[in-house]
Amino acid sequence: MKRRVKASDEWVDLIQAENSDDDDIGTPKGNKNRNSNVRCKVLAMMLFLTTLTFLVSVMHGDGTKATRKRINLAFHGGKRRNRKVILLGPHDRYNDFGDILAERVITKLLVDRAGFVYNATDDESNTLLLGGIVTRNDMDNHGLTAHKTVYSMKTIQEMSRKDEKMGPYDIVFTGGSGDGPGDEGPAILYEKHKEAVDMLETVALRNSAVADRKWDCPYLFPKELLLPIVNKTLGTNVRIHKTGSTITLPRPRKNYAIVDSLETPPLKGKDKEQEGPPFACRRVTAKADHLGLRGSKPFAPESLIMTKELLATEIDEVYETQVRQELLDFPEFSEELPMRYIAVQHETAKQMSNPSYAQELADALDEVSRKLDNAPVVFFPAGRVGRSVGDHIAFGLSREVSEKMKQPSVLYETEHALKVAALVQGAQAVISTNLHVYILSFVYQKPRAMLYGGKNHEKFMTMWEAKDVKLKGIVSSVQDIWGNALERFFVDGGFSNPMITQSKTEAASQSARRHYLKNFETWSTLLTTPLGDGEDDDSVVR
Repeated sequence: MKRRVKASDEWVDLIQAENSDDDDIGTPKGNKNRNSNVRCKVLAMMLFLTTLTFLVSVMHGDGTKATRKRINLAFHGGKRRNRKVILLGPHDRYNDFGDILAERVITKLLVDRAGFVYNATDDESNTLLLGGIVTRNDMDNHGLTAHKTVYSMKTIQEMSRKDEKMGPYDIVFTGGSGDGPGDEGPAILYEKHKEAVDMLETVALRNSAVADRKWDCPYLFPKELLLPIVNKTLGTNVRIHKTGSTITLPRPRKNYAIVDSLETPPLKGKDKEQEGPPFACRRVTAKADHLGLRGSKPFAPESLIMTKELLATEIDEVYETQVRQELLDFPEFSEELPMRYIAVQHETAKQMSNPSYAQELADALDEVSRKLDNAPVVFFPAGRVGRSVGDHIAFGLSREVSEKMKQPSVLYETEHALKVAALVQGAQAVISTNLHVYILSFVYQKPRAMLYGGKNHEKFMTMWEAKDVKLKGIVSSVQDIWGNALERFFVDGGFSNPMITQSKTEAASQSARRHYLKNFETWSTLLTTPLGDGEDDDSVVR
């Protein structure tokens, strides 16, 4: 049962702040003869804050505790929880570019808005660490935050247990791409450890990951395993009573587990044919201190919603200095002509058994290219699905489709998250089967068509997409790419369908960003604010 804060609690906190050595009301430290005017001001402020807190408690209920935390933090000399935070997710491999971008977004938010530290040249000062199933320092080659090392959770556990100053570490689960292409396969977040190991590129990495295994759910790790092991022989606080004595063990410091935004709820399968997430994964999410869901309350849209707002400058630079220059190497592009292209990403294998599918897709893309003044089609992958570099479902099909097309097309094989984002932001239109690609096209307000798609695609379309775009929903046939999806975005053809307005997309994008930031504010406050009621000893001056 949650405890409602009484006005008297606020008075106690504020009075303690007034009399503490760390007060900030303009009087010398230790001066007992306080000016009466200052006292009046402090009392007036106390009354105001108490009244404000009461009103918040009436209007928002559970918001009272968060309000009290913020008041305590302000009046206790600005002290905050002094912990390191682990960002755990599938950023130890290039399975999906969105998992790399998620790390970039969350790192930047924690540094810019919550006061955490990441210094590329000084590991000792960093308060943000990356966790995975294996230790490696080369993932910035795929777009991870520069010079960041991904540590295995075995290494992280050892660091957390030994760190008396900034441990035990808090942990944030950054998520993972959804059900797989379409509805194929489990969510990455619910993989078994051996499945995650199989996705690593080299034998050395796979052997290292097997040796460092600590939990069977690779990207959901129990926060209690980061706590130090209590030595029972070092009990303190001996209390003697009539029948003997009681030894109280040292009280462990509290750490937090945060699920930033979860695509697939951690529920059991509803029937025998539907396999739910493994128990090892469900157990972690059930014990999380904060759980955000992308398709239901508490709403927490995909972190990639924040990509443009936080990383636009860097992505623009990558486009101008790398992506644009690499596209100009293809004869389909020229320095003398404007850079115009249609970005196409296709991963689902469901239709590949149909021998006529490649030709049907080629014809559909030819139509789009002709309608858009013969703009070339640029095929690109969203990630890697096997062990070897360049192992993409997308390119097995894309090469065949490209050969069948009559309009110009190129294969742009990149394994860098920022290059993928840059390619999307520079496109005239985007066609995709990957949810993360679609989200970027939404964020950058591009004419867009989502092909096929699973439950998570449908949830995003329903929850966050602009009304005029979601009207016709996900494209279920390649023949409909132009007529049922992209045509509505362009105004110069005299089309009978209403034009998709950029204003509605921008309004929808702003709404999604507000929901994400509200979710971020909630859980980042847990990581930084002392509880002030004895639950966490970070509130004690050390």
